[in-house]
Amino acid sequence: MKTPLNRFGIALLLLILTGTFPAQANSIAEKIAETITVGPAETPIETPVETPIETSVETSVETSVETSVETSTVIPVAERHRYNIAFLWFSRIATAELSLQPTEDPDLWEATLAARTRGVAAWVTSDRAQSYTSLMRWEEDGRLTALRHDSVARKTEGRRERVRLKSYIFDHEQRRVVEQTDRDGRQSESVSSMPETAPNDILTAFFNVRLGVYGPLEAGRQYRIPTFSRHGPSEIMVDVLGADERPRSPRFPDGGVLLAVEVDQDVFDTNDGLVYVWFDDQDRPAQVVVQNVIGLGDVRSTLREN
Repeated sequence: MKTPLNRFGIALLLLILTGTFPAQANSIAEKIAETITVGPAETPIETPVETPIETSVETSVETSVETSVETSTVIPVAERHRYNIAFLWFSRIATAELSLQPTEDPDLWEATLAARTRGVAAWVTSDRAQSYTSLMRWEEDGRLTALRHDSVARKTEGRRERVRLKSYIFDHEQRRVVEQTDRDGRQSESVSSMPETAPNDILTAFFNVRLGVYGPLEAGRQYRIPTFSRHGPSEIMVDVLGADERPRSPRFPDGGVLLAVEVDQDVFDTNDGLVYVWFDDQDRPAQVVVQNVIGLGDVRSTLREN
């Protein structure tokens, strides 16, 4: 037997089961009830509302996914690169390693750049070794914030090892920068107010560039990255060079992306603070040239393929 009451009840049940139970449920149920035929138990129920319900669900999922992708931030990825280094008239006489690794704290990352001379070059350069280490915090907006930066330079003169240490501690809670130095046991410390914009050390700036924090690496762009040196607040200048801006010397392969970076002269003990970084088609920092390093000239680093 067919009754309006049965049709209305089935319409309400369909709305509840499909999760579409708006405030106007009664009026919707009445309209759906008009299209439903209720008979004996064995008579199948035809529900033409299934198609529009499926379409609505698919559209909602696609919009949610697109929004999630657009608003997501880039998460650092652990990486490690090894290089052969050439300078003066030597080739492949020193090695270096650049790495970014997570710590036990998921929000803290450590970046390291370490280089050491080998063989005859070690004798010529007094067994010179240099390392840079940065402790950084990954923020929700995708950038890395510098917490501490240490640089260590070692060389042997006769039987005596000379060590030069320099540390920058970025105290964001008290808004200050602490600089500590140790030159062969002679220690000193100075405290400065932190600039309004949190400074980057050289490694934090490099990996922030890698993460795209300052924007895409497109030819013609220039980025001024706040940093800190013994002279106080300063900037790291990064220029993305176009094909017609590339230097004749040093030469780099065609393609890829070439950056000209100006840093404080004290960072790499250079006369002018100019560094070139070339990223290959796989977005790897494949070649790095530090110009006019005191006592060494241009120091050229090439990524080891193995």
